[in-house]
Amino acid sequence: MLQHVPLDAKILDLGAYTGALISRLRANGYTRLLAADLANHLTEKVDDHWACDFNEDFSEAISERNFDAIVACEVIEHLDDPRAFLKQCRKLLKDGGHVVISTPNIAFFEGRIKFALTGNLWGFGERNYRSQRHISPIQEGQLPLMTAECGFDCIETTTAGSFATPMRRMLTAPIWLPMRAAFGPRTLGESLFCVARASASADETGSSGSTPWRVSVPAE
Repeated sequence: MLQHVPLDAKILDLGAYTGALISRLRANGYTRLLAADLANHLTEKVDDHWACDFNEDFSEAISERNFDAIVACEVIEHLDDPRAFLKQCRKLLKDGGHVVISTPNIAFFEGRIKFALTGNLWGFGERNYRSQRHISPIQEGQLPLMTAECGFDCIETTTAGSFATPMRRMLTAPIWLPMRAAFGPRTLGESLFCVARASASADETGSSGSTPWRVSVPAE
């Protein structure tokens, strides 16, 4: 967010829940913060909140328009139609505004091992379906194509984040170090991130008509 979105931006957090991300954004200097979710569970103050279902035409339920940025952290994998979600986001953004999304990185090194052993994607097996309703896995290479179809230009993808303890990272180092050397830094980071800019040339279907491209930044 700090790399792409100015501090005076009007930001909508989709899937805000209690407002943990709102708190982090405010701590980093953002002040114009709004939120939406199925219901209001916020413990953080925001300028406004809307209750809406992201599987529906939720843009109609949100009275504001022309947001500078929309962020959806670990939301899109729960949805029936991620492309419809992105098109709804485009309706809420001003031209040149940004959408920032994160979703499980199915190319994570543990995910590669799980797929080799079981044929199931990391974070999307039966247990994840039942307990978290993870139903829509997305590969990194799909993001420039998806965002272009929905009225955006993809400007960056990357991976980051880990739930592993220092001990676990040390114990798994003999696995992830050679996998990183063989397959690149995208094997690290449990979350996949995408930043896309709303195209001014998007037509009524939401497509920008542009050629998908990306600038990838390796995870630290």
